[in-house]
Amino acid sequence: MSSSRIVFSLVVLLLIGCRGTQWPPLAVVSEDGIDIAYSVHGPEGPAMVLVHGWGNNQTFFDPNVPSLSRNHRIVTLDLVGFGESGQDRTDWTMEAFGQDVVAVVHALELERPVLVGFSMGGAAVLEAAVSLGPRAAGVVLVDVFKDVNARTDAETREAVVNGMKSIWHQEEGFRAMIGPGAPDSLVQMVLERTPADPPEYWWDVLEEVLRWSSSDLTSTLRAVDVPIAAVNAAEPPTDVEAFRTYVPSFEVKTIPEVGHLGVLWLKPEAFNAALLTFVESMSSDSGG
Repeated sequence: MSSSRIVFSLVVLLLIGCRGTQWPPLAVVSEDGIDIAYSVHGPEGPAMVLVHGWGNNQTFFDPNVPSLSRNHRIVTLDLVGFGESGQDRTDWTMEAFGQDVVAVVHALELERPVLVGFSMGGAAVLEAAVSLGPRAAGVVLVDVFKDVNARTDAETREAVVNGMKSIWHQEEGFRAMIGPGAPDSLVQMVLERTPADPPEYWWDVLEEVLRWSSSDLTSTLRAVDVPIAAVNAAEPPTDVEAFRTYVPSFEVKTIPEVGHLGVLWLKPEAFNAALLTFVESMSSDSGG
């Protein structure tokens, strides 16, 4: 296996950064005074808040929103530091990203939304769910935290970040992250939408989410009082029993023959169907 694929495998829980056509933005101010761009799609009804991963922005859900918004109110947002949101944050923590999600939920006066977090967005929605309590209907994680007991030390985290810097914006890595059968056109689209020279603080964020996953994930899972489920790529497999140590009701649906990016982009219909199964169950359980 090449060094590029090894590094991308190490951060399969967290990636990839994309840019695309911008949604017409709305804005709310974050807890620390920074503008958060967000968009609303679809009719009134059961709401989903879709939260992107590291290096992404809200347009990363472009393949999914048109179908999901037919019968649901879909909210997408740019976490601070990404997309059209402000960049002046000084404390790049998962708790701060969670408060970005909370600010949008409050701005729209959403009741019982399902919080959906792709990759690093999973940390953001878990932190948001702790703050929102029963105001949220549930959490759906997307291809992240497949081994909740995985741990990394500071040296390993530094090596992962440096490795990512060394191979950033290379076609081979993006192709591997999309998955088997990724068409050249899709690989090129990812390359075109990904900044070749990301802001320096992105690397701080990457190191922080690795740290959070090692130190804060399991305690945060225990603190969430609403159902948690996941839609994941089939490989690497999800350690369901380990997850149920912290969330006994945890369930997962898997999408075969896709990579980390491919969960959303390679088989969007399969992802949407799996997500809606969880959303409908959580909305029904909450009385929404």
